[in-house]
Amino acid sequence: MKTPKLLLAVSTIVSLAGSNAMAKPLKVFILCGQSNMEGQAQTMTFPAIAKDPKTAEMYKLMVDAKGQAVVCDNVRISYTYGDFSGAPVGKKAGKLTAGFGSQHHIGTGKIGPEFTFGIYMQKMLNEPILLIKTAWGGKSLHTDFRSPSAGPDVVNVPTDEKKGSQESSHRQVLQADDGACEGGSSRPKKRLP
Repeated sequence: MKTPKLLLAVSTIVSLAGSNAMAKPLKVFILCGQSNMEGQAQTMTFPAIAKDPKTAEMYKLMVDAKGQAVVCDNVRISYTYGDFSGAPVGKKAGKLTAGFGSQHHIGTGKIGPEFTFGIYMQKMLNEPILLIKTAWGGKSLHTDFRSPSAGPDVVNVPTDEKKGSQESSHRQVLQADDGACEGGSSRPKKRLP
């Protein structure tokens, strides 16, 4: 079972590399955080954005002519999400649109900061973009998202296993083509260690 997937991944990467040898490196943004990064906003709240003069222009970028959440053709997203214990439990990937928010209570069309961030990056950069999002609600910024440069955690028990799973998720997306980068975008020139 692993051999066909590996062959497909390798052939996809080779074809992308060949067709994009002169293309710019893919712009990659890593979005990582807690429940706010997961995204709890629902699409049914979008009309309120249109009513406020300060956000009315943003609303026009968020929806299509039918009032449905826009699909960003130039922005791909890979979203790894976890349960409340911090264990990664699932992954979604595809073109950026509504639905890449919190996966608790699926089917509600939730969004997080990735939605408008991706829309504005697409508008500003006008080139292919990959968002790598990892989010677990109910986690401690001090402990679970502690930067290695902050030094050892002397207050809590280290959670290197959770941190490692996030870093591993980021590397997997950058090193394997699982559809998150399809559409002719080039792979990053520099690989993570």
